[in-house]
Amino acid sequence: MRFELPRVYPITDNLLSGLSHAEQVKRLISGGATLIQLREKHSSPREFYDDARAALITARESNVRLVINDRADIALALKADGVHLGQSDLPAEAARRLL
Repeated sequence: MRFELPRVYPITDNLLSGLSHAEQVKRLISGGATLIQLREKHSSPREFYDDARAALITARESNVRLVINDRADIALALKADGVHLGQSDLPAEAARRLL
């Protein structure tokens, strides 16, 4: 699935903000965000999955799209709106087959 990206969209980081991804999503939505990327580099996969799940519920309630950074497996499991992959992540072709 492809969709038009807004000119600017926020990327969460719970280490920098001190807030859960779900709380950041709530605040970003109240500020007008329509697409949010969840970025997690420090939590365990289970912790990130749980927090991303809560964030996705909040996003869905407001019709906001949510993209998961690096983790195609979590994006797939949660049925997120997409995944952002870097150069050293899973190849895009492989992620497309999953998603």
